[in-house]
Amino acid sequence: MKSIYIPNNTPQDKIIDKIENEIIKKYHKFVILEFEDQKDHNICRCMIEGIKSFYDVFLILKTRIPQDTKKVEEYFSYGIHGIYFSETKRVYSKDELDKMVYATKIFPNGLVLCEANSDKETLDLLLKNKIIPFLQDKSSESIEYILKNKDFKKLLSKELLKYIPVYQEEIVYNLADKIKMKMILEGINLRQKLMVKQVEESFNSSGL
Repeated sequence: MKSIYIPNNTPQDKIIDKIENEIIKKYHKFVILEFEDQKDHNICRCMIEGIKSFYDVFLILKTRIPQDTKKVEEYFSYGIHGIYFSETKRVYSKDELDKMVYATKIFPNGLVLCEANSDKETLDLLLKNKIIPFLQDKSSESIEYILKNKDFKKLLSKELLKYIPVYQEEIVYNLADKIKMKMILEGINLRQKLMVKQVEESFNSSGL
């Protein structure tokens, strides 16, 4: 899975060119976006909308575990398809875990990831809650442990996760795979538009 770092004040056309050269030409389908500063919501949203207007790729936002679940909803409203929590801990507080679990209720199966070490208890906890461990060391032993985990196998049975190159460099997609992924992507995009519209209508009806 390819990562793109977006520094502050980077023109959108430069990011589009970078994605063209590093993602599209190399046939990657899943991209992790990391913004230097996520505080300017309009910049993040506009950048993501710009990328989506050019390319059919799954966009995953790299971020820290937020203080509020509303932040997770806000990230979803940007138009991203998944979220990657970039905090490695051996023990997560109940509040931190609740935030990540909340994300699994908004984003599709397989597209909520969390940076993780090789601690088996942590791996089990994440997988039990439908959170995909994004391994730091990518050791063959840890990968094998995850692939044999019953909760991972349940997630793998879903139609999207089998296409995501979490534990390998990349996956070669055939034509049927590409068509299926495009259908899934269009479904997620439509769901996002409907959810954002519902939120806007709720705000308008309350006079906010």
